[in-house]
Amino acid sequence: MDFKNMKLSTKLVAAFVAVAVILLIVGLVGMKNINSLTGNTEKIVTNSPLIEAAMEMKLAVTLDRVLIMELLEAGDKAGADEVWREHEEAVESFDTYADAIISGAKTDKGIFYATNDDALKAIVEESEEFHEGEFEARIDQIYENKLQHKSIFV
Repeated sequence: MDFKNMKLSTKLVAAFVAVAVILLIVGLVGMKNINSLTGNTEKIVTNSPLIEAAMEMKLAVTLDRVLIMELLEAGDKAGADEVWREHEEAVESFDTYADAIISGAKTDKGIFYATNDDALKAIVEESEEFHEGEFEARIDQIYENKLQHKSIFV
């Protein structure tokens, strides 16, 4: 049967079915992309705070490095003690954000969901172990040496 010889009603039904099929295909592709977008949005919502937590850990370590210099320059015990209090706050901040990455937490910066990435978790655990075992111990040693050698105070 030739398309030119078809009845008008048959042509209209065929056109309607063609448009319906096209709309169905466009709708299905749209739904698939919306679902993909939703999944990606969830990843962003979950992982963005982890980046912020890692930056807070880095900031705490950077602050501690500055505090080491300030501790060495402290002119009296009161100055050394003030630097030590700031150091303890930096340690608390580092620990808070490391725990937030590993276990999840709610902080003044927002809600942090625990990472599902085992490699990231291992890196943070290793960093936390080094921070507690090596880094803090050396700062403790500097502070103790500073207090023991009172002649160091200028």
